[in-house]
Formats: sequence, C-alpha cells, structure tokens
Amino acid sequence: KINEKCLIGPEIYTTGPVIDGLNPYWPRSLIISDKDKVFEALSQMKNDGYDAIKVYETLTKEVYDEIIRVAKKLEMPVVGHVPQSLDLKEVLFSGQSSIEHLKGYEKYFSDERIIAETVKSGIWNCPTLLCDKNCESLNYLKKNPPSEIKYVSPNQVYNWKNWNPVNLGFVKNMKLLNTLTNNNANIVLGTDTGAPYVVAGFSLHEELSIRQDAGLTPYQILLSATRNCAEMLGYESRLGTIEKAKDADLVLLKNNPLENIKNTKSIVGVMAKGSWYSKEDLNSMLEIVAVKKNSLMQKSTIHNSVFMKLIVLILTLTFLSAFLTRPILYVFNRNKLKSLISDNVHITKYRIRFLVISVSIISLIYLFLVATLPEAAIKSGLPTTLIGWPNYVKYITLLPFVNLIILIPLLILYIIVLLRNYFSTYRKWHTLLIISTSIISLVLINYWGFIKLYL
Repeated sequence: KINEKCLIGPEIYTTGPVIDGLNPYWPRSLIISDKDKVFEALSQMKNDGYDAIKVYETLTKEVYDEIIRVAKKLEMPVVGHVPQSLDLKEVLFSGQSSIEHLKGYEKYFSDERIIAETVKSGIWNCPTLLCDKNCESLNYLKKNPPSEIKYVSPNQVYNWKNWNPVNLGFVKNMKLLNTLTNNNANIVLGTDTGAPYVVAGFSLHEELSIRQDAGLTPYQILLSATRNCAEMLGYESRLGTIEKAKDADLVLLKNNPLENIKNTKSIVGVMAKGSWYSKEDLNSMLEIVAVKKNSLMQKSTIHNSVFMKLIVLILTLTFLSAFLTRPILYVFNRNKLKSLISDNVHITKYRIRFLVISVSIISLIYLFLVATLPEAAIKSGLPTTLIGWPNYVKYITLLPFVNLIILIPLLILYIIVLLRNYFSTYRKWHTLLIISTSIISLVLINYWGFIKLYL
C-alpha cells in the first residue's frame, strides 16, 4: 500500500522473525536448535517476502554456520547480533552482513587489531547509542519522559515502565564508534526504535546529535544516515543520494546540517516517493496521532491503574485463601482425612468437594504465574525455570484459550461460594482468616518483586 501511495509511510526493509536458540531472549522468536531445520525455516521466510535473516544471542555455532550457508544460497543477507557461542572474530568473516548495537565488541574496546579486521572484513556496524543511553537512564526517564511520548501508544509506555536500568556501555560505545568511523569502517545509522523511550522519527535526530557528541563530524554522520544505509541494503542505485533518476525521497532543511547536525530538525518539508509534505502537513499528521493516543490512554487508564490491578490481585488472593481454608482444616483433622478413603457412599460429596478445591488451587496458582511471570519478570532476573521459558514461548499463542477454559469454571465456582456463604452463617474466624491470608500473601508477593510488575 505504501509503494502504491495508498498509505503514507517509510520504505520498509524487514527481516523475518528473530532466529534464536533455546532459552531465547525475546518471546515469539523462531527457535532453531537443530541445523537440519534451518533450510525449511529460511526458505519459508524467502517465500513470505522477507528481505533478510536476523540472528540472535543463543544460537549454537552449528546452527549459526548453517544459517549463513543457507542464506547465501537463497541470496538473503544475514544481520543481527553476535551469538554468545561465537567470538566476534568468527562473525566478522562469516558472511554476516551487519552487526547491530556493536554486539561482540565488549572485550575488544581497546584492541587495534579488531578495528583493522572490522575494516578489512567490510562488515557493517549499526550502533544504537540512544538506546544505550536510555537503558542506563531509565529511572530518570520514567519520571521525566521526553515530550514526544505523547505520540506513543499507552501499552508501549506501560511496557517501558517495567524495564529495569541496565549498563550497555554507552560511553565505551561512543569511543568505539569514533574509532571505527575514523578508521573508515562501514557504519550506518540506527536507533533500535521500540527500546525504552526510543520514539520513532524523533529518536533518529537524537541519535544524530549523540554521534556528534561522540566526536564525529556532521558529514560523517550524514553519510551514515543516507548513502551508507542505501549501500548496505543494496538500494544505492535508487536511494541514498540526490541524483537524477533516483527516487524522490529527501528532506528540505532551513539550516545547514554540515554546520551543526542538530540543524536536521529545522525541517521545511519532506518529499516521500515524489509527494511533497510541508511542515504544516507533518504537524497535522502528528496532531492526529496525538489525539488517537490520548483516546487510547483514556480507555486504558482504568485498566492499567494501580488501584484496579491491586483490586484484581486481592480478589484473586481472597478466592485462593477461601479455598485454602478447607484443605487446611482437613489436614489438621485426622478423622476427616480418613473419611476421604472411606467406602461410605455418603462421603462421596466430600471427596468431590476436596477434589474441586485442590484443582481450583492449582488452577489459580497457574493463572497467577502466567499473569505475573512473562517477559517483564524475566527481565527482572527471575529464574526462567519457574515457568519453563522455552515451552512458554513455544505455546504462548495458546495461553489465552487455556486461560479462558480455566477461568470460566473458576468464576462459576466463585459465584457459588459467594452465594453459599451469603445465605448461610459465615463464621467470623473464617472471614478473618481470608483477610489475614490475603495480607500475608501480598507481603510475600511484594517481597518476591511481583508488585513492581503492576506498578
């Protein structure tokens, strides 16, 4: 639709799903742990129309080498990270087209030989310094978000608040970028849009500014944002420079960016695929985005409010503690426990009740874990073994249906319990036990760190 001018948008060059190994960093990654499955997976991506293959952190060397081999055969470039199973030196001459975020250089910051080998290999590097900076400054950004956050969806902002600060080597990466650039290594511009407080469009100008702070000249920075990008993608015949017969994609500025790279913000208008958009047109588009975002924010305020989440949590714990009471009574009453194995037909109802209570408890614990231990909890450092992370990722699309199947009978049971207690003499000590258990559970949950996922 964009190419046909039915929809205003950027040139899209995209990889298929991130390919990772067991224990992937991101949910919904394509997990390949067997090299025999590489050809089928990459062939499918080729047929689906993807432009490149993206590799990630936990791939084995055997699978990685097979990806490189098959991708070359399919004429698809390989981009992405340096897998933990390989050394940077192995990746430089492997045939991988580009390395994102300067991954793999962590132990080579001051190694002149690795700089020379990077230049010799011809591999592209795409530093994302704004992402590095933001990830180290998350506590500040959560309290002082950038003004352009008004254009970001509420769910995205909510997810960013669940991230914890992490040191990605911002200062070291600035120095490394300077060294690579001044040694004529292949560098392109990137921002890692979607990372915390990295807002599409606006983040590009911030990345430009940071690179100037790193000591690069405006000309070097502009090359990395224009001609170099086109060359890396193989689009240099029609993009990257302003020439006759090339695509009419350009930005008209009021001030000269070669004097100060921050002048790229002095936008007069944009020419995209031959269509002209004035500054007024661009502002109108942004205003529409802001209005839509505010509308979504109003709808999600109650849903994402701390008060509502705590209410749901307390109700769940109250229900759980209510069901816990009867098994506890059985445990401390030997006669009742013995009655469960009795042949007396009159005791059948107690067996059924005990079974229902036990299944309910297990179901509630499962639902609670699913609700509180997804990706955000993993980033908080909680052990992945608690939820069998590979299987969680593999079957994540089935979870809504499984949860629904479990929730419906639980809700029916909950209503029955409430009605039964309402129309009978409900013991005061029982009520007190429910409240006490809920409070204790909340304290334990706070101790485990789950509450922060809600806040």
